[in-house]
Amino acid sequence: MSKSILRPSATFAAVALPASQLMASVIPPIGLVLRLYRVLLISALFLAQLSLPRLSTAAPYRVLHNFSNGTQLGPTTGVVVDGFTVYGAVGSSLYAMNTDGSNYHAIHSFTGGANGLGTLGDLTLIGSKLYGTSVSGGVTNVGFVFSLDTDGSNFQVVHSFVSSTEGALPRAGLTLVGSTLYGTTSGGGPTGFGTTFALNTDGSDFRVLHGFGGANSIEGQGSHEALIAVGQTLYGTMHDFNPFQGNIFKINTDGSGYEVLHTYASGGPTNPEASLLSYGSMLYGTTAFGGFGGTVFRMNLDGSNYQTLHFFNDIETGTNPQAGLTLFGSRLYGTTQNGGFQTVESVRNGTIFSLNLDGSDFRIEHAFHDGIDGGNPVANLTLAPGGLFGTTPGKGGNNNIGTVFLLAVPEPSSIVLAAVGLIGLAAWGWRRRTGS
Repeated sequence: MSKSILRPSATFAAVALPASQLMASVIPPIGLVLRLYRVLLISALFLAQLSLPRLSTAAPYRVLHNFSNGTQLGPTTGVVVDGFTVYGAVGSSLYAMNTDGSNYHAIHSFTGGANGLGTLGDLTLIGSKLYGTSVSGGVTNVGFVFSLDTDGSNFQVVHSFVSSTEGALPRAGLTLVGSTLYGTTSGGGPTGFGTTFALNTDGSDFRVLHGFGGANSIEGQGSHEALIAVGQTLYGTMHDFNPFQGNIFKINTDGSGYEVLHTYASGGPTNPEASLLSYGSMLYGTTAFGGFGGTVFRMNLDGSNYQTLHFFNDIETGTNPQAGLTLFGSRLYGTTQNGGFQTVESVRNGTIFSLNLDGSDFRIEHAFHDGIDGGNPVANLTLAPGGLFGTTPGKGGNNNIGTVFLLAVPEPSSIVLAAVGLIGLAAWGWRRRTGS
């Protein structure tokens, strides 16, 4: 055994090569490594793309919380997620709970009168504070903007509306651009038909940006949905007014440049009842009616090239989307209030759906049909670590008053991507060291 060990050692010494030649004989050419890296990178991206939207066969849905009879009304607003905490509104209360559904508790109660009855819009999280609107209460009982700390302390009326000049009955949530909050009222203001407004987060520098023209005007009366910001331009929707059945409008953050970009009329898609989504140079949204039961659409930021991406023409796949869209990867996710498949024991209580940005590959991710899992969702989904969080209103759940739910969504294959990244880094380092 000792001879068999010594002979290779002697042979090795006799044919010893310079280190550079020895390395070259062992390590494949860098060109081959880089070609292999490109193949692996393309394969990994392809696999990640495949894994991204594959929810239809295995998209775990679970109810995080069932609202009790004490809430009286189920949630019609979405949630905001900060770390491991979910915040939302239901009835006359604001609540918080962990993202796994535990530790549900009320953080504020609206008591009526000047203190308001509750919020109809989504909350906005800024640092450690939550901001929102109350559709009633305040100095003249036509609504106010409020803030509070995320633990429920330091509740403040940031601004009280004065109907004759500022607008009244704010139904939508707020949008932050820089240090300024923007919103809408559904009535009041200089024209009597609602306003867009702005104010600082401390309530200072309140100003009316625009008064809507009214029910018989192309501008419509009062927006019920939150604005979205693209740079210094705000975009919003009107859902129904004579002689039109809704519109999409824009206005600059300084109040200039108000313009109706698109109007809806009977005979086609009508009633955009949700906020818009911006991606690239496009706006995406839904209409609650049109076709058989609503649509998904997109258009350019200037209003041109309006396209219907999907008609909800089959009750089995859902009808009447009243919520907006949420983007994850290259997929749009949304909900329908009604429709969905039905069994002998179940009813059609709406769906969660997804489709590609160009409208292709439409899928039903979850159908609400047995009541226990909730039903008839009308609020936007919220993307956060863990998946898509959402709510169902006063129907479904153990108490038939609504739920908070989570739809888990798959992440790209982080292991594959990390491995490819390490190979690429090693190849780059070897190329620099060898000068090849």
